[in-house]
Amino acid sequence: MRAVLVVGAGLAGTKAALDLAEAGFDVYMVEKLPFVGGTMPKLDKMFPTHDCLICTLSPSSMDMGCKLSLVNRHPNIRTIINAQILDFTGRPGDFQVTLNGTCSVPTEPLNSCKIGMDLKAFTVNVGSVILSPGFKVADPGELSYYKYGIYPNIVTSLEFEEILKASKTSEKAILRPSDYKPAQKIAWIQCAGSRNEKLNKGYCSSICCMFAIKEAMMVKECSAEIKTKIFSMDLRIHGKGYEKYHRKAEKDYRIDFVASRIFEINQIEESHNLGIRYAAEDGTLYYEEFDLVVLSIGMEPPEDALELSEIFGIALDRFNFAKTVDLTGVCTTAPGIFVAGAFAGPKDIPETIAQASACVAEVALAAGEEKYISGEPLPLTDNLPWNPRTGVFICTCNNQLDSILDLRKIAEKLGADSVHIVSEICTREGKFAVQNIIKHEKYSHIIIAACGSRTSAFFMKQLVKECGLPESLLQIVNIREQCAWVHANEPAKATLKAFEQIRMAFVKASMSTVLPVEFSHIVPAVLIVGGGIVGLTSALYLAKLGFRVHMVEKEAVLGGKVARIKVGLKGENISVHLQHLVNEVINQPNIKIYLKTQVKSHSGFVGNFKSLLSSGEVVRHAVTIIASGGQEYISDEYYCNQDPRVYTQLQLEEAIYKNDASVRKAKNIVMIQCVGSRDKDQRTYCSKICCTKSLKLALQLKEQYPDKNIFILYRDIRTYGTFEKYYSEARLKGIIFIRYNLNNKPVLEKTEENLKVYIDDHILGQKMEIEADIISLATGVAASAENPKLARIFSLPLEDNGFFKEAHMKLRPIDFNTNGVFVCGLAHAPKSIEESIVQAKAAVGRSCTILYKDYLQSAGPVAVNNGKCAACLTCTRVCPYGIPRVINNKVFIDPVQCKGCGICTVECPHKAIELQNMSDEIMMAMIRSLFIPVEF
Repeated sequence: MRAVLVVGAGLAGTKAALDLAEAGFDVYMVEKLPFVGGTMPKLDKMFPTHDCLICTLSPSSMDMGCKLSLVNRHPNIRTIINAQILDFTGRPGDFQVTLNGTCSVPTEPLNSCKIGMDLKAFTVNVGSVILSPGFKVADPGELSYYKYGIYPNIVTSLEFEEILKASKTSEKAILRPSDYKPAQKIAWIQCAGSRNEKLNKGYCSSICCMFAIKEAMMVKECSAEIKTKIFSMDLRIHGKGYEKYHRKAEKDYRIDFVASRIFEINQIEESHNLGIRYAAEDGTLYYEEFDLVVLSIGMEPPEDALELSEIFGIALDRFNFAKTVDLTGVCTTAPGIFVAGAFAGPKDIPETIAQASACVAEVALAAGEEKYISGEPLPLTDNLPWNPRTGVFICTCNNQLDSILDLRKIAEKLGADSVHIVSEICTREGKFAVQNIIKHEKYSHIIIAACGSRTSAFFMKQLVKECGLPESLLQIVNIREQCAWVHANEPAKATLKAFEQIRMAFVKASMSTVLPVEFSHIVPAVLIVGGGIVGLTSALYLAKLGFRVHMVEKEAVLGGKVARIKVGLKGENISVHLQHLVNEVINQPNIKIYLKTQVKSHSGFVGNFKSLLSSGEVVRHAVTIIASGGQEYISDEYYCNQDPRVYTQLQLEEAIYKNDASVRKAKNIVMIQCVGSRDKDQRTYCSKICCTKSLKLALQLKEQYPDKNIFILYRDIRTYGTFEKYYSEARLKGIIFIRYNLNNKPVLEKTEENLKVYIDDHILGQKMEIEADIISLATGVAASAENPKLARIFSLPLEDNGFFKEAHMKLRPIDFNTNGVFVCGLAHAPKSIEESIVQAKAAVGRSCTILYKDYLQSAGPVAVNNGKCAACLTCTRVCPYGIPRVINNKVFIDPVQCKGCGICTVECPHKAIELQNMSDEIMMAMIRSLFIPVEF
């Protein structure tokens, strides 16, 4: 069935809904709250990019893939807010869901409602369900020793976000709640409500450390004089680019980091300052005063987790997060029910986005191979009049505009015969009213004066296309934000400004022409670079969806580096899973495998790429997936690969499973973390999985050989999410943890008899000597040596550490700026096997938004005058998408690929490039119209 129910309209639900809608599915998105967006709109900026969250969620010129406004404009998405699920029955592919709520989008099957109308109970049929209800913020009131709710200057991290927002209008001062005096000294206390077994919260919330660093940096940007200090047990900053962000905070922003747990917080009555007692790692007690204390509260399962479990028949873990099937990442224990976001466990935004897109792949696979998007474009009328007629439609925006602007006066001054005032154009009734007038009056050029193109462009373009008119003859005038709202206290001036803006649009309409429309048919095939577990997963899903897959692997066998791993971080049987996957791929008729082969060249554009292989074969494909993997870093420290007693993690795992005699006989095993990761100069990043991997190996050794002494030498233990349970279990089983820092690393001496490790114990305050029989080095993940070559061939960017650089670190982790090219797995960044599999599925989900169409359309926004072109290459340098090419000493800009941003137009020194319908002549005519006097 082509319909899908998405429960929850936060980031995960919104992303899943938009990807599903773009792939042609009908989506019912239900949200129990009276608004969409979840937690993100409440925040100020995101780490580590410092993008404004409200801006990134709005439909700005840069497509972040999660535009909240498009949810209420996309014809395939029906949003019901204040929703309640009353009943759920059926089987996968044929579920019946009974619910009620408030109509947010008046489209089928809710076409009789108006926005804001309360709906009676109704039933919809769907084939699959995606659960994305988000998370609940931990209640700091449960932690009585923090005195939250008693002392006014103790706030939560989310409450501090509001204080940060307010600082932008309060002369850049951080005003504390008790007396609104500027704070000069602020403390952050980590793990307030996380990593606490007494409260049944024995998990890490994954994002709190970075969240605190971001807030501290925002404070420093507000005033560099404010002192900031972050108290933590372990700094868990394991995401891509996060370690670099932390170093910047410490070095450039002068933020202090203290490894400690807080003993006590007391308020000083006279000043309302807060006194904190804490112990340093060596046991020394300190007392310090702060103006403001921020509690970094964690994530909890959503309040309705148990209710959702009962309704949909899914299992929960012991913390009440949704339990997923091993190595799927998004499949719940109930067939046809998938999960995305924090309901599957605490996680950051990139992982949430990946899960949302991965759910699209699962939904598509469950639905079968049928395409859902019509293969025929909307027909354009071929009888546009020689004398163009321009129709102006002014929307009342549910009385938001006509209560401030004198719309009738504007219509009178413009010429009332061609001006029509319509109530709520964005509704079904308003849309049909406008379309009927256009057809009756035979308008060729359309001006819609209403809200801005940021919120309504998609809807309005669809409106005119359904009338047979090209969207290039549509002008959208924003008289809501730019006139009515911003000048609400001066209605006369606002009315005049609205008139002038519409008049300028009149001038532009009279000079606009129909742009040539390019239709490019999509080749129903995919090229996958890499035959590891990520490439295999993507290939199998795409092949089962009915698409031709070309898998290119430079080695002689499939499987990649994962073939050396026996057990996953959650105890999954990796060997069995990989062998089953390889067998399925080999026997899948839609997959053609090219072993000992590499890609030599790559050209074309989304929907129509062409790649030359080293075998000489040329393959054509619509989508490219980079799944080239990574590699184990081989260090030159600690006698790595020089002494048989020194193992890497993978070597130790292999030795354990071979029941190696050296492992059996070893009494003392020392594991050294961050070898080749988090360095000062090279490989400055965290490899993310090493801490959990060491704990799993240590626990496995303890289970087989309880009498062995195991030491883990670490800088921070980064067992994020529910991996925290391994850290707790390891301590209970007697595994010894000793912290070190980058300036005082462990020293290894070797003799023929034994290995000696010297390390300063920060608790005992003295140097320790450990006689080790085996050394295990957590050498981490390095970027593939093939990445630079692949980056040149596919014209893709790499980041500083050699991994591929995605379109946006947080909101588009799978995409490149080059449309139709996706990245997943270790080619993107270090991550676990399950996270890599989720990204592989996410690449499939993103591919479906292209492959489920038969053609791509472009209006060709840029025109090149080759007579003026000097082949100076300026356009090729400045284009952020790398689209202009010089062929035979003249520039060529592919109209299908071109985004129409206009940067090349501005930069071209010979004015050889022009944005059509935005020429200098049109712009000057519009400006001159402003100076035509009018009596108002």
